[in-house]
Amino acid sequence: MPRIVLKAETGKIDAGQFVKQMDLPGTLHGTIGAVRLDGHSRGRTLRALLARAVLNVKLDTADLQYNGQFAGRPLDLAVTAGELKTEGEGPLQASFVGTFQRLPFDAQASTASLNELLTRETHLPIRLDMKTAYAVFTGRGTVARPLTRGVFDLEHEISGDEIEGLD
Repeated sequence: MPRIVLKAETGKIDAGQFVKQMDLPGTLHGTIGAVRLDGHSRGRTLRALLARAVLNVKLDTADLQYNGQFAGRPLDLAVTAGELKTEGEGPLQASFVGTFQRLPFDAQASTASLNELLTRETHLPIRLDMKTAYAVFTGRGTVARPLTRGVFDLEHEISGDEIEGLD
């Protein structure tokens, strides 16, 4: 059975230029010191390769800043490190470290498998958990074709000692 192995590492990336084609509202600027990609799979067809894919992407020494609006409120987000991974038919998982509204955070997100993200026309599950020193954000919902349409429905809950300005 054919086997594919992919290992790659980049140098410094200007993130603002890289995501410019995504047409995000607000501004994203900063750099990523290095991106490390490690992946492998086996299969005779593209579908089989996607179903068995093991992929890990790490953002090292990131300095990403995003300023924009969400639900009519200012959003100030900075990411200093991140990781994206999936294994076989398991969910695509992401973790990020940075600041949200200038408070340090640690966030984890997950959705459907890589194969489903690329092929399904229906809504896909999404989960987001974010912790700061003073508050916890938990979100659950669905997203439709995130790579092309970005339509989503998300229920969320914020709890903690000091949540003013975080919702």
